Amino acid sequence: MFRLPDLPTAGYATARERELTDMVMVFMRVMERDRLRLLTVVCEGREKWRRVAGSVLPSWATDDLLDAMFHYFELQACLPDMQRRLLDAKNNPDIWRMLMHEAMPDIERQREQVRQLQAMGGVDEQTCARCGAPKAQHVNVAQEDGDVLVCPRAMESTHG
Repeated sequence: MFRLPDLPTAGYATARERELTDMVMVFMRVMERDRLRLLTVVCEGREKWRRVAGSVLPSWATDDLLDAMFHYFELQACLPDMQRRLLDAKNNPDIWRMLMHEAMPDIERQREQVRQLQAMGGVDEQTCARCGAPKAQHVNVAQEDGDVLVCPRAMESTHG
């Protein structure tokens, strides 16, 4: 099993950087827990993300920070096999774009599934937003920072 990289930061050298980094971390954790919102941000694209986030975050949030946050959301939206491929391509923007283009149909399908589950009232704390199965059917994986439930769908080697 592999791990996603650390969350993007604005730095820690000044009080202002620490404040922005704390805001970013809290915001990204909230987004991670709201699967529909995360998938929607990725589907709507980087330019819309920059406009919306730029109006919410402090004015000193740079485009580089907003882009790093968006790339992290792209990673979170993908299944593990695609995450691994994206991490391998992290220093090659052309390959990253190609891989995201390949992943987008699955991300859009996930977003529609979550929308349907929410419309039926089927997404709650006991239901996985990714696959709709009861979380009791998920695998508990020990991590350094605590146990994590892993969705059976996320463990599939293929998707589509």
